[in-house]
Amino acid sequence: MRRQIVVVGTGGQGIVLLARVLGEAGRREGVPVLTAETHGMAMRGGSVVCQVKLGDFASPLVLPGRADVLLGLDEAEAVRNRHYLAPGGASIINTPSPTAAGEVDALPLAREAGSPKILNMVLLGYAAGIGVLGLSPEALRAAVKAVSPAEHRPVNLAAFDRGFGAS
Repeated sequence: MRRQIVVVGTGGQGIVLLARVLGEAGRREGVPVLTAETHGMAMRGGSVVCQVKLGDFASPLVLPGRADVLLGLDEAEAVRNRHYLAPGGASIINTPSPTAAGEVDALPLAREAGSPKILNMVLLGYAAGIGVLGLSPEALRAAVKAVSPAEHRPVNLAAFDRGFGAS
């Protein structure tokens, strides 16, 4: 399996945690994993981009036009980073007004799960539910459990399950 995933959003949305979960799920399935992070003014809501490569790759950076999946926690950042997506690639975008395939309003699902701050796990669950990540839902759920801090584990798992059920 080979998959190139770009995760984008703004500081404070849990982009780095989401990338760590993807990497852990890949490791659990025996897939080589490479990651790269780019932080802008993350503390001030600036742009954050994480790149995850699953499979046999030599470099962690995803070249423009090569990403199989673009996970956008912020709609504007997803549009700004769409150039990474390969033709035929899948965009999974958090948006308050979903109108197309791959779009989901993650905020109400995050609130239902216990916190409006866990959009990242809702989006991950949604992407897992539609099968674009190339990783099993079981490995992803186990990775959420393994990587989440103990105090956030129950709400992160609930958010993943809400997103998975919304797909």
